[in-house]
Amino acid sequence: MKKIRSYTISLVALYIATFLLRSSFSATLLVFGRYLNVIGKDPLEIAFIDISYSISEMVTAAYFGVLADRIGRKPVMFYGTLLAGITVAVIPISNSTIWLLTIHAVVGLGAAAKVSSTLALISDYASPEQRGKLMGFYDYSTISGYIAGFLYGGFFYDYFDVSNNLSNIVKCFLSISAPLFAAAVMILVCVIEYEARRERGEIEIESISSIKDLKIVLQNEKLRNLLPLWLCITTLFGMASTFGPVISEEAGVSGLQTGLLFAAAGTAFGLLQPIWGHISDKIGRTKVLIVGVLSLTGLITLIPIMLIAFPNIKGLTDIPIPLLALIGILVVGVGALPPAALASVVDETPEDKRGPVMGVYSMMLGLGDTLGGLVGGLFVKAFDWIGLIYFAALLVVVALISTSRYTVKSLMRKIK
Repeated sequence: MKKIRSYTISLVALYIATFLLRSSFSATLLVFGRYLNVIGKDPLEIAFIDISYSISEMVTAAYFGVLADRIGRKPVMFYGTLLAGITVAVIPISNSTIWLLTIHAVVGLGAAAKVSSTLALISDYASPEQRGKLMGFYDYSTISGYIAGFLYGGFFYDYFDVSNNLSNIVKCFLSISAPLFAAAVMILVCVIEYEARRERGEIEIESISSIKDLKIVLQNEKLRNLLPLWLCITTLFGMASTFGPVISEEAGVSGLQTGLLFAAAGTAFGLLQPIWGHISDKIGRTKVLIVGVLSLTGLITLIPIMLIAFPNIKGLTDIPIPLLALIGILVVGVGALPPAALASVVDETPEDKRGPVMGVYSMMLGLGDTLGGLVGGLFVKAFDWIGLIYFAALLVVVALISTSRYTVKSLMRKIK
């Protein structure tokens, strides 16, 4: 009973630490783009500085996943979180493009270390009957963290009047780095290693080789089929996070109002993640993924029909209420995909390879952010801002194909 209570406290600490980390990162995301514009960086410089974070996270995620298998989950997540806190705090030391690009890349290193090791430890804790629910709570803590960070990041941007007083940017970045230091303390004090993890530490593990372990991970058919789905979801987020603040600034929207907009967009999707995960534990991963597939199909079919039938739609208030309600239902259904997919992959992953698998998941976050910014920018250049809608539609088609392929193969295996 005492061990169970200790593991429960540790899990809660992991979720809170994840919430704090993602809130700080989303606050940084909101402030950083506007800050770069204030100090006179041109669009090309801003693009490279922004994507240095996601590229760094993408390239190193698998390495940190393997490192967590070798030396333990807790050290990797603690030092990764601490590193992220320090680097966010010192971002405004210099306005040099090289400095900003480098320091933003180091923030990505900290994120990769924290995410890979956290997911691996949650996987260690979770029994097969609980994986969907526990992964759903992880998704929930991540998304709710993003929501909170957008809110207080926008508040701090306005409060410190960054746009008119550059000296206040130091106070602003110190404020948004504080949750990372709090998360590091929580990990150090509250998180414990799972017993099997400690026992496995006594066994000699081969030298770390990200390429080798990635090859092993990609031999997992389920993971191969689901990687495009993960990539599409993270790319959609990367596109929104890159261009959302720019669009809102052009429209004259304040930092806090921008934060509120991002928060509202993520709330409905994030709140249902643990519920969908729990449902997948009860009725099976495949059935929940079918719900997600059908919802994606409905959404991709409805949106172009709606735009053709109502060509004068400029915002949410212009959409008829019945259509808006139907879109909301479909979005809720799409939310079934992430927790069920992630739990399904963990089901098929050997215990000693969970670190690399979670590293690949984290790598998709970085790659998605990168593609969302770069490819989204190309679509904007080619088609103006309507290009973002075209890009989003393309991503939904790819996600639909990926998930449908996985679902059909799962059903065929069951029939056999």
